[in-house]
Amino acid sequence: MLMEALKSEDAKVPKLPPLDTSPLVEGQQYLSKCLEEVSYLLHPDVVDVDVDAKDREAAAREAVRDTRDIREVPRVPVQEQPQQLTQPTTHSQPQTQPTTHSQSQPQTQPTTQTQAQSVQAQAVSQAQNGDASATSSWKLQHELTGNNALNMSSFESSTALLTASEDGLIKRWSLEKAKKHESKSHSTYTGHVGTVTSVVASESSGMFYSAGVDKKVRFWQSDLVTELFHINAHKEGIVALDVSEDNFVLVSSSTDGTTKIWSIKTNDMLHSIEGPKRATQDENSDLSEDTFANKPVSASSVLLYKDGTKLVVGYENAHIYLIDVGSGLVTHKIEDAYNSEDNGVTCLAMVGGAHASTQELTLLAGFRDGVIRAFDLAGRLVWQVDAHKGAVSSISVDPASGEMFASVGASLGVKIWTVGATEPVEQIACNSPATASSVTWTAGKEGSIWKGHIATCASDGVARVYSCLR
Repeated sequence: MLMEALKSEDAKVPKLPPLDTSPLVEGQQYLSKCLEEVSYLLHPDVVDVDVDAKDREAAAREAVRDTRDIREVPRVPVQEQPQQLTQPTTHSQPQTQPTTHSQSQPQTQPTTQTQAQSVQAQAVSQAQNGDASATSSWKLQHELTGNNALNMSSFESSTALLTASEDGLIKRWSLEKAKKHESKSHSTYTGHVGTVTSVVASESSGMFYSAGVDKKVRFWQSDLVTELFHINAHKEGIVALDVSEDNFVLVSSSTDGTTKIWSIKTNDMLHSIEGPKRATQDENSDLSEDTFANKPVSASSVLLYKDGTKLVVGYENAHIYLIDVGSGLVTHKIEDAYNSEDNGVTCLAMVGGAHASTQELTLLAGFRDGVIRAFDLAGRLVWQVDAHKGAVSSISVDPASGEMFASVGASLGVKIWTVGATEPVEQIACNSPATASSVTWTAGKEGSIWKGHIATCASDGVARVYSCLR
């Protein structure tokens, strides 16, 4: 009886037509495409730098957006007489300091347009006219593998790259002989015990210099794999080196707080400069931040002027000293605006036209807070930008123009800038899972099809060389 009643009720329900599943299939296909697009937007760094037409169009739109707030940088003549620009007892911000990282308010109005901004304006104009290829000119040429974790890379010449790693090895790679994926270096230099932190080359002499945690500065001839000699330079590990273009002066900085100037001709130390002392808390003093412990602040980076007459040293408490090489005296200090135990200088560079005089140069400093700041050589802040999400690892200037510069940091890839811009002029995608620790830029070999090279190295042990047709 129950079954008959159920059949009778079923007969009263209207029959539905067969279900059409084609809209569901089409929707699933559309959703899959959307997910692919979202995945590309979230992970652009895994895409090879030789992007397709759609990617170039997107890059062109970014280049147009990047130039909305470009300002000319005022050039202030350097004051040669020794003086201290800031008083350590005050913590007021200088008048030229911007209120945000992404915008600056220089007091001097623009007067001329720099060469680098002209290059950027031309790229934007081409992008607006549909020539998007102008914004994606860098191409991955070499991946140099077989290394331990890399700390530093430096071009010995336009066709040779030096890399330094945590296993104490320095390797030399010939870009003319290397394959695109090269695992065997053309020379390996041994001698350091522990991590090699810095390597710099003098192209004019065929020599290069290295330093590391073993406290020694080692001298090398590029065509010999054994060191010429070494200097027991510091009491603690060495963090940075630089050499003058004439190969007369070498500078080393250490975690012991000292920076030392050496004569390459005689291997004698010319000067030893003490850095700032670490601040300590004094409960019985209102001026607790002006009392210092005996422990010095570690130096973190060093930079020589091209002519070897001046020196810039950055410290882990964000102080910057400008030093006269001849006398060893500190002529300027930049110490109040960013004085912090939590923020520090990580790298230094100098920009200016290819034929700029010393008075026309601008000092670039990368900081642990991810900001790149530009100062005139009297110590005044003229520009700053939020460059990377984490610490700025390295800065290198385009040797051809002297104005554009590349940076790497905690965020993947290379960013190319001009002073005054709020966004990078160009970005080079990096398919490395590791953060780049160093970037170096060199002009292409004369007569070569490639007009410039940028190399990066990272903790994954791979040095990547990108080449540009300009």
